[in-house]
Amino acid sequence: MGAAALIAGCAHTDQPPHPKATPMHQTTEWRLEPSLKYDALCFANILTGDPFYLEYYQGEYDRFQPKITPEAHLGLDPAPWN
Repeated sequence: MGAAALIAGCAHTDQPPHPKATPMHQTTEWRLEPSLKYDALCFANILTGDPFYLEYYQGEYDRFQPKITPEAHLGLDPAPWN
């Protein structure tokens, strides 16, 4: 009986196999929103002095690095995490 049900499920119908394709979009709609949390996280990566970030943000690092307290510098040092 299981085989009969399988065969019956494959019976031909008059409906097309796929719905009509919708036309492709010619434009996109973007909604940009700032994210203070994400920006702060990225800025913290700059302050670590990581060479990857310094390649792009050397000026920002040079501007803010002298203002970092010794305690904050210890918190930003990636060496303890390695």
